[in-house]
Amino acid sequence: MRILTWNSLDGDAQRAALARPVAAQREAQIRVVREIVADVRQRGDAAVRELTARLDGAILGELRVEARQIDAALARLGIAQRAALQRAIDNVRVLHTAQQLAPL
Repeated sequence: MRILTWNSLDGDAQRAALARPVAAQREAQIRVVREIVADVRQRGDAAVRELTARLDGAILGELRVEARQIDAALARLGIAQRAALQRAIDNVRVLHTAQQLAPL
């Protein structure tokens, strides 16, 4: 994850950080997302597994992560790692709330 400190950026860097994809790119991205959402809605976990293999190169086993597994993983993290993880979660929530489109 790349973290930008706004006050340390010059004007050009601030504009670049705020830049959005051009309309044509955005429409293409929305089309791809709609196709993915439709595929997952129709085929469920099978679609998630296939898309993950194709896009991420990862072969998934069980999709459900049990609470005890999450707790055990969190227990292995240090305070700084947990804080960084929480910051990333918060950043994603803020970003996606701001960019929320009409339901697909």
